[in-house]
Amino acid sequence: MKRKTWFMFAAGVALLALLLAWALAPRPVEVELAPVTRGLFETTIDEDGKTRLADRYVVSAPLAGRLERITLKEGDAVAADAPLAHLLPVLPAMLDERSVREVQARVASAQDNVARAGVRIARAQVALEQVRNDARRNAQLAQQGFIAPARLESDRLAVVAAEREVESAA
Repeated sequence: MKRKTWFMFAAGVALLALLLAWALAPRPVEVELAPVTRGLFETTIDEDGKTRLADRYVVSAPLAGRLERITLKEGDAVAADAPLAHLLPVLPAMLDERSVREVQARVASAQDNVARAGVRIARAQVALEQVRNDARRNAQLAQQGFIAPARLESDRLAVVAAEREVESAA
């Protein structure tokens, strides 16, 4: 009897292994078949989308005006120094008395600023000349041994600083 039980147990395990192998075996995927033809591929997507700005560029002009429509498209080739857009001048507004006074005040202010800048330049040039004269005198005194070499170095730096002052005033 033992032999019969052992045989039944072995047959059950084999049957279970076969069922498990059949259940886990890969199945072919069912596909739809159609003949191949050559033609245009056209598809549409009817969904809402969002655009994101990748690079932001600021274009500025020294004068006010109207920008003509830009005819270039994304990916168009552009030559160096070629105009990308045309700026048309705006028609000048009618100047009333108040606007005329404001413009005159701005012109007067600009002229005053130019005059002040001229005075600053002249003052910086006079200071530079004075520093150069002091440096020459101190160089002569240093040759005679009356002034320390450190004083000459500070005079050279003062001349450089005065030259920079003239450059910044101009």
